[in-house]
Amino acid sequence: MEIRSIFLFVAEINKPGGTERVVVNLANSFHKRGYSVTVVSVNTQHGNTFYLLEQGVALIHLGVVLERNVLKRVSFGFRNTVNRIKSILPKSPTILMATDPITCYALALIQPKFPLHKYIACEHMGLAIAQKYSLLARKWLFGRMDAIVTLTQRDKSALLNAKIPHKHIAVIPNEISFFPENTCDYKAKQILTVGKYDNQKGYDLLLKYVIPLLRNYQDWKLVLVGQGEWKTSLQKNIEDASLTKQIELHQPTKDIVQYYLKSSIYVMSSRYEGFPMVLLEARACGLPVLSVDCPSGPADILHEDDGILVPMNDAWSFREGLEKLMKNIELRRNLGQNAQKDSENYNSDSIYQQWKALFDEL
Repeated sequence: MEIRSIFLFVAEINKPGGTERVVVNLANSFHKRGYSVTVVSVNTQHGNTFYLLEQGVALIHLGVVLERNVLKRVSFGFRNTVNRIKSILPKSPTILMATDPITCYALALIQPKFPLHKYIACEHMGLAIAQKYSLLARKWLFGRMDAIVTLTQRDKSALLNAKIPHKHIAVIPNEISFFPENTCDYKAKQILTVGKYDNQKGYDLLLKYVIPLLRNYQDWKLVLVGQGEWKTSLQKNIEDASLTKQIELHQPTKDIVQYYLKSSIYVMSSRYEGFPMVLLEARACGLPVLSVDCPSGPADILHEDDGILVPMNDAWSFREGLEKLMKNIELRRNLGQNAQKDSENYNSDSIYQQWKALFDEL
């Protein structure tokens, strides 16, 4: 019997992050194709999604408080997550998809008592950055899941090499939710990056790489779109460099497409990633991308003819690649147009067919 009901679990749906974008994209895609879809936000109590959900997609807030104390978070918080998930499970067969590790573990624990449902663990970061306890939890619990979905073939290989128990592993990348009619402005002298102001995104490194170049190219500017605990320190670094007119911090926006279209280069300096939505979106807008080769993501998306990949912690290579793009509009255009063409592989129909094939096997 084909199951036409889906519950999508996410930690906090109100945030403007990549995982939240992925969940909303999936919910809308499944809903448009006739599924009954419910998004379950585990750690929020109320509020709307940052990204727009289609009318008809249900939203449930479980309201599980994230304790600051690690022991309380693991004991009380996890137990509370399990109990609240139990309380909302439908009585008819449903596909339950978890997009963060804690909820994956919670679903795996309740699976024996609710066997009528199908359970899918979505790996959004892979094992490259997983801590030891997280690896142990996967080995203990993932064998109960009906499927594990990774974003890249490398992530799948890592699971197999780590001997994570599994019934089925599928590789399904993220989809792109928009394909603008226009392309970015290759004449614009604007470098763009989008993401949370935190350790993961490596904007402290980005400023070190870019500031010397901006001093030599005073008609160029760098725009960072995001929010987070590092905002104050980033702003101070910009002010100390006397580059407030060339480096701007902007708040997250639902109209991020306009930032892509008004820029001519996209840069990524992350210390680690999953399968970054911002790279897919930037490329869909025709932006050439310069990225560090961090664990997971960029190396699986970029190719020699549509982007530039440089080693991590290599300031010279980053500056060299960025300066090449800044000096050469034809290089920007060629890489960007190739990237835009490649991005068609991540359209909604193509990605949905991969999910449908997985559902048919469950």
